[in-house]
Formats: sequence, structure tokens, C-alpha cells
Amino acid sequence: NKTGADPETLKILNEEIFIDKNAAYFQGKKIKGSDPATFKVITNKEKINIYSSDKNNVYIYNRKIKGADPVTFEVLDVPYSKDKNSVYFFFFFVYGADIGTFEILDENYSKDKDHVYNFDDRLNGIDSATFEILGNLYTKDKNNVYYNNGRIFGADVRSFVFITGTEYAKDRDNIYYFGKKLPKVDVGSFEVL
Repeated sequence: NKTGADPETLKILNEEIFIDKNAAYFQGKKIKGSDPATFKVITNKEKINIYSSDKNNVYIYNRKIKGADPVTFEVLDVPYSKDKNSVYFFFFFVYGADIGTFEILDENYSKDKDHVYNFDDRLNGIDSATFEILGNLYTKDKNNVYYNNGRIFGADVRSFVFITGTEYAKDRDNIYYFGKKLPKVDVGSFEVL
């Protein structure tokens, strides 16, 4: 057996995870420091079983989530999770996230009462109360419009809209493609063919 697991005490927990008398394993790789006597799989509403814990630690895949509390840990929506102290993105700590107001917006963005996050990165200077996801990496708040987290200088926040199903967006004066203003394009007659 390539894993080094003890075949006499091997117990399969699911299609990804098993334990023996010495350790727990994820996809055949030993989870270092795991306690097989208290080891359990943590399931979530999507039934994605990549999280586990024992009396000492919480794990994602075969990696320890440093500092995660096994007693209060819960999966929010893969890959986000939280415990009494922190919010996590996979095994990364989401710096500064407020646990009580943290919410997942989509696969790229989340926010709390004070900040907006792209995965585990806090985006400074964005107003979380008015933050909107427009589509295809276009977002905005009450002050600015952004493409891929970079500010689109000169874009009109009030009239800015994403053109669904394309890479284009527009405001009252300009057309934007991948976040860049297209020169000399008439907004009134512009069509995506």
C-alpha cells in the first residue's frame, strides 16, 4: 500500500478521506498531525467533503487551517468558512473580516459592514454598503466604477451599466471594453453584434 496506512485498522470515511490507528488521510496523502481517534469529516449543504477536523485542528484537503477552532468551525459556502475568531478562504485567513456581518456575494466577492473582499484580499477604499457586482469583473460603489478591482477613472457611476453577455459596459458618455474606455465610439448608436 502506497499510503503507508495500516490495513488492519483502515476505516473509510468517504470517497476522499480515510483513517487508520495512526493518522487521517485525504486522497491517500497523510494529514500531518491529525488525531484519528477524534477525526471527523465536516459536510456542508453542497455535500462537498473537503473539510475535516479533530480535537486539535481543522483541515481543508490535507492541509491544516492555522488557528481555526475545531469546536466553532463551520463551512459557509465552499471555499469560505468561519469560526468564533476568523473568516477563512480555503486555508487563508481573511484579514479584518467581521464575522458577524460577513456575507458571500458570488464566487469572486464577499463583504462585511466595513470592507469588500476579492477572495481573501481586502479591497481598500470601496464602500461596502453600496458595492454592486455588475458582471464580468465590473463592479461599482457610490463613488467609483471598477474593472477587475482597478478603478475606471472618469466613468460615470450613476449611469454605468454592464452589457450582459459581453465584455462591454457603458455609461452616458463612453463605451468600455475589458475596463478600458474605447475612443471615438458613439454611445447612442453602439451595438454589440
